[in-house]
Amino acid sequence: MFSPTLLRYIFTGYLIRTSIVMLTLLTVALAIDLQANQKQVLSVGELEGLVDTALRLIWYVSLRAVDIVSRLLGIAAFLGVFWSEFSHNRSRERVAVWNCGVSPFGAMATPLLFGIFLVGVQAALEFWVRPAAVSTQVESGLGSYGERYGRADSGKTVWFVAGSDLVAARINHGPPIALNNLVVYRISETNRLLGVVTAASAHPTSRSGIWSLNGAQEWTVDPSVDKLNVGKASVRLETPLAVDPEWLRYRTMPARYLPQKTIVRLARQNAIGTRQAEYKTWVIARYTKSLMPALFVMLAFSVGVFSFGRPATLPMFMLYFPSGYLLNILVKNCIPLAEFGEIPPIATLVLPIAMTIVIMAILLLPVARCIHFLSSALRPSHNRHPGSTPRLN
Repeated sequence: MFSPTLLRYIFTGYLIRTSIVMLTLLTVALAIDLQANQKQVLSVGELEGLVDTALRLIWYVSLRAVDIVSRLLGIAAFLGVFWSEFSHNRSRERVAVWNCGVSPFGAMATPLLFGIFLVGVQAALEFWVRPAAVSTQVESGLGSYGERYGRADSGKTVWFVAGSDLVAARINHGPPIALNNLVVYRISETNRLLGVVTAASAHPTSRSGIWSLNGAQEWTVDPSVDKLNVGKASVRLETPLAVDPEWLRYRTMPARYLPQKTIVRLARQNAIGTRQAEYKTWVIARYTKSLMPALFVMLAFSVGVFSFGRPATLPMFMLYFPSGYLLNILVKNCIPLAEFGEIPPIATLVLPIAMTIVIMAILLLPVARCIHFLSSALRPSHNRHPGSTPRLN
């Protein structure tokens, strides 16, 4: 069993080396990002003097750092923990630990604790900090996110489906959100036109699915002659419209950047069209992404233990790192497949865990059996005949 001193020593080594790797990756990523977006960031709004320019860049770098760390923390943990384990092997510290009677499975206490610590950090980033940082970028129009998902009224008409209705409108993101130059085409289940509603503007009411239309005019179709009846004008009209204001607000943003409460709300609705599977996927995928650093830590520990006694050559390192790479690729492929409805969302959580357990078993079981054999051979026994050696079952 690990002593508290040894546990603290190894935990600190994991933390320091993971931090070094994370800072290195973050520095490179921010340098590339700033080189591509510096002009755009400084062109938003008016800047007065060097101090405003520096503050703008510091604010932008802070927002981008949150996004980058949330993406790369798992990779940094894998490299940092493997670096620590490789250092323990080279200095023979691992031999001293095993001579104390600690097996590879018994030594998993420290990586487990470190993995739990990183899960807390990653969960805070995924559920709260990263969505807030991306939303701030979008609302302020900074960087590639601000250009891609900006909510400024472009003046273009947007078409979307609301339940069985076809809607054309200009979206004013507000707040509060509103639809300008609204046209609603009421469509039947047999794809026949039932009526048309137009309005100068529309706002959501306190009742779910009911919108208040200003300057509205409504036409209905006479099924006997298949023609529109004379329109009825209304200064204010309340009419059902199966579209969630939250969906309109975040319509252009991928689900991975949205607040968790919004994702859960949109995942429960059935009038979102082709993005329904995406929202349902990210309800689960957030937990998967939060768990990834712990899986990377356990993989790195297993690879580090497996590398004990093997030559530190480039070909051997090429054999060690595919385990972490395969886990990363598995998650990156499972999530898009679930977003398109090809696999159930729960698979994005189950498959990485199963893959990690299998790889750990393949790497640790032979080492554990070997250490058990050696410890049995060196342990004195009154029942063993002189010169006999234990057999490995």
